[in-house]
Amino acid sequence: MSLSFRDRRLPTILIVFALTANHFYRYAPEKIQYGIERYQNETKRLYGVLDGMLEGKTWLVGEKYSIADAYTFPWLFDAPWAGVRPNEVPKNVKAFIDRMMAREATQEGLKKPQDKLTDLASTMWDDDFEEKQAEKIKGYASSASNWIMSGMKQDAAKK
Repeated sequence: MSLSFRDRRLPTILIVFALTANHFYRYAPEKIQYGIERYQNETKRLYGVLDGMLEGKTWLVGEKYSIADAYTFPWLFDAPWAGVRPNEVPKNVKAFIDRMMAREATQEGLKKPQDKLTDLASTMWDDDFEEKQAEKIKGYASSASNWIMSGMKQDAAKK
């Protein structure tokens, strides 16, 4: 099966917007509502495009699992971390995530590097994730934000 140029680019574009949504929603030292909404909304729009691509397909490139599926999955799985609620994820995208989660290799990959699926990752798709895990989310996001900001300061000092 041959993918169009647009279809081949979509996973990479999706990753860029999902990563930026993660940053503004969880890690930015100050909450900028415009950035949060802009990148969450674009991520949701791209999930809609991906939903159409997945219509009638099992995997991104058709009926055979491929590197494209492995490449795209983490950014779909992490949707709740970017503030995209499970009920905002289109049905074909959610079905794709469910198929990926059913793979033994996916389950093993999610356990790395800590050798266990973290409490946050294991509950991210629960409807009450934000409410139930609020303290853990805040602690993890703060720690990650400090690491990101420290790296940025170190990089700036090298110039």
